[in-house]
Amino acid sequence: MTLSDAEFERQYSRATRRGEERLQFQPHAVAVRYDGRSHKVVIDLSNGCSLLVPRDVAQGLAAASERNLANVTILGPGTTIAWPKLDIHFSVSELLLGSFGTTEWMKKLGRSRRHPDALAKTPTARRTATKSRRNGKSRGEKHLARGSV
Repeated sequence: MTLSDAEFERQYSRATRRGEERLQFQPHAVAVRYDGRSHKVVIDLSNGCSLLVPRDVAQGLAAASERNLANVTILGPGTTIAWPKLDIHFSVSELLLGSFGTTEWMKKLGRSRRHPDALAKTPTARRTATKSRRNGKSRGEKHLARGSV
């Protein structure tokens, strides 16, 4: 499928707007460094928080030299952390979700790559949600109705 120049420009403009909106509401990296004492990558975020990633959990970093680990940079508008000499890149949003490598890597760590929203609900949580929907109230509304504020 070939796009006309006008259609390409329209799609490009929409994608750019979506990206700019996302940057306003989602944290992105403003600084990054490797801390040799703690053996962690320290990512300072736009919301004032810092994310500490142990080198042993991040795929490809465990065997890297301290010198190569210290050569870390931020790409784009703070959405990616990269080690150019190691050819390793991590998405900040994926790191925030607890994803430190490929699916196979995460399995080796004994962790899931699934997004928290995609995790299966427990039977108790399912029953509670069903009851709330039947009553036409959210969980918060039930508590307010009982006067537990």
